[in-house]
Amino acid sequence: MTMIEITTIDLIGRYLLLIAIIIASLLAIEFKDLLAAIIASASVSLLLSLQFLMLHAPDVALAEAAVGAGIMTIIFVIAVAKTVRMEEEGEGEGEGEGKRTREGGIEER
Repeated sequence: MTMIEITTIDLIGRYLLLIAIIIASLLAIEFKDLLAAIIASASVSLLLSLQFLMLHAPDVALAEAAVGAGIMTIIFVIAVAKTVRMEEEGEGEGEGEGKRTREGGIEER
């Protein structure tokens, strides 16, 4: 078994990558726009795959990049594209009252 020497630059890189993962994760939680949250989540997966690569696990890094950043991002974007935005009951009382449709128009009650 060979020992892998870890230098100070490697440690700094790992910690910076870890901080970037935490920041991207918090952004994914805080974004109100769903598409922005999906992109932040995909960036978390890509950063995580880089972390696995730095930990000398290229097979796990490749799987994380393909599934986490690739397939899941596509699935989430398709799911958001097929959803309809609804207004809350308390909003928009008075003129133009109704709920939003997929095309962005207002459907009268």
